Amino acid sequence: MSSRLTKTDFMVVYAILISLSLFIGGFFLGAKVGHDRAEETFTTLLTSMEGEEHEETMQYSHTDFMSYYYDAYQPFKEFRRDYLAFFDQFESVPTDQQMELITQLKGRTQQIKATLQGAPYPQSSPLLKESMLQYIEALSAFEKGLKEAENKTDLTTDQIKLLDDPQFQAGQAAWLRGQTLFYEALVLWESIYETNEAPDFVEAPLDIRIDHWVAYGFHRKNEVIAKALEEKEILTYFNPEDAQIYLASYANQQGENAPINTVADALDVLIASNSIQEGAFLEQTTPQEQEDLPSPIIPLFNP
Repeated sequence: MSSRLTKTDFMVVYAILISLSLFIGGFFLGAKVGHDRAEETFTTLLTSMEGEEHEETMQYSHTDFMSYYYDAYQPFKEFRRDYLAFFDQFESVPTDQQMELITQLKGRTQQIKATLQGAPYPQSSPLLKESMLQYIEALSAFEKGLKEAENKTDLTTDQIKLLDDPQFQAGQAAWLRGQTLFYEALVLWESIYETNEAPDFVEAPLDIRIDHWVAYGFHRKNEVIAKALEEKEILTYFNPEDAQIYLASYANQQGENAPINTVADALDVLIASNSIQEGAFLEQTTPQEQEDLPSPIIPLFNP
């Protein structure tokens, strides 16, 4: 029998080789297309995830807090000092000098108000934005009240009359609301960047017991103090973090059987005795403690 392939055999072998090459080419082409599609899907998913993460981290960012600190907190802090100093000396001067003080504070109020109105709002941090708006509302109310006092024909203006004026009352309420919103924003920042837990804002600050309060985190403690001050309508030179130092000391000294067992009542005692000093937090904590504190990068807690 001959060992040579016939023409028919060559055609069969050729067809097999063509089919095999097409199969192999199709396999690798399909593999490449599949890889490209998988890579495209993964890239799309990754981009989407990065976009969502970027959107989240933009909320209550260090940049927003730094902007708020310099554009809103610092200017309004200066106004707080001016306002409280105004009342500290108001009734100790003659009536004509009282009117001078009113005019001076009105000008200062207008200046600080213009500063806040010209500052950018932190749009991605709603609580900080609302805090700024509350400060502006407070300044607007004070400005209106001071104008009315300035235009009084009877020079019998006294501190009680000013404090009872609806404009001053509205201004003080907005001041305290703005302060509370700032400390709520800090609690929210901590929930996003530190604890990864949904924030649980304080609802009844006047009922918080000191022995419960001492177990709270730093920002939650400040939130309780800010809300207690707001509920009691108390304006202060000091900040909640300053009061925290004295409340913690009071809690350590009194123990569980303290005659005053709520944060709000202890605040009343400390304020009445003029115990809480402005700036106490920074003065009575070490640089290392300030550095270790979980907080946005602002000089308020870590200068």
